[in-house]
Amino acid sequence: MCGFIGRISVTGAPAEELRRGLPWICRRGPDSQKIWSSSDRRVGILFCRLAIVDRDPRAHQPLSRADLGATVGMVGEIYNYRELRETFRDYPFQTDSDTEMILAAYATHGTEGFRLLKGMYAFVLVDERAKKIFLIRDPIGKKPLFIARWGQSVLFGSSVLPLVAANGKKVELDASQAPYYWKHTFIYPGTSAIAGAAPVLPGQIVELDWSGGNVRDSRCEPEAARLYDGEPLDRVGKNLGSLIQTAVERRLANNPSPVVLLSGGVDSTLVTSVVEPLCRQNGSLPPLRAL
Repeated sequence: MCGFIGRISVTGAPAEELRRGLPWICRRGPDSQKIWSSSDRRVGILFCRLAIVDRDPRAHQPLSRADLGATVGMVGEIYNYRELRETFRDYPFQTDSDTEMILAAYATHGTEGFRLLKGMYAFVLVDERAKKIFLIRDPIGKKPLFIARWGQSVLFGSSVLPLVAANGKKVELDASQAPYYWKHTFIYPGTSAIAGAAPVLPGQIVELDWSGGNVRDSRCEPEAARLYDGEPLDRVGKNLGSLIQTAVERRLANNPSPVVLLSGGVDSTLVTSVVEPLCRQNGSLPPLRAL
């Protein structure tokens, strides 16, 4: 859950105007609704948070570090953030949230640090000192992220309708998308139904300047945990099993009461077969029960 919208305005319009989009995202963040604005009011972010990892108010978003001049807002989850904390011992963490790991990675390695993150996420990072804004989406593209250019403002966020509302002005449908939609019943993933809006692509890092202009695009895929190296089939099976178990364990890290909804497919059945023994072996997790 969670949701955020933001704006880059050359006129320095007040960030409070983003509240026009609040009715479209407030359901995603019942635990806090917080607005952040840069000191010159050029950049603003409205974040609605569903607190899962570190429910302390200090972890509410947008999350800022004054000593870094950086602010981040993220939807999703960084699954390997506890593992990464062990490698960032010199970074002065102020929360136990996975979101702060983004700030630690950026402070230590710049945008290359985003390659260390494993999870499902979409986030904005504002570097007020460097006068840059970064929009980043996970390599699989599980979490949506959009950017829109309407008039003198550049808007961004986790869904389009709140951006339309926050814009406060009329926007147009992109009629060129209609044929594809009527044929496939969905909008082509690289486009939007609203003219002037477009998705950030999976694994893409969009770097913007303080006026919202594109500086460059780069990628944030993490290194592969394992690659096929010609090993026999039985070894491939063991390696695949190990990768699946690691993936499931990471997703159980902040889930005190796991629930599996079985669709009858191979994937949900496989995940359940891994979750069940993990729950039995972990004393802090309740056993799975059929409902």
